[in-house]
Amino acid sequence: MATHVIVLNEIVHPEHRRNGWRLCLQWVRYLYDDKSEPQTGYRFIWRRPSGGAGADEYLF
Repeated sequence: MATHVIVLNEIVHPEHRRNGWRLCLQWVRYLYDDKSEPQTGYRFIWRRPSGGAGADEYLF
């Protein structure tokens, strides 16, 4: 099942430099392709120096 993630809010760890990897906490909404009820929750992600999301995410 595919999941689409909509970022509702994001904060970045204040001690991380913009030109390096940055730890972010996001408040997100998960939308599922099977039309089940959307869910919201927090997750941590690492942002690459390019600004893209890293492969690891931790859901809460």
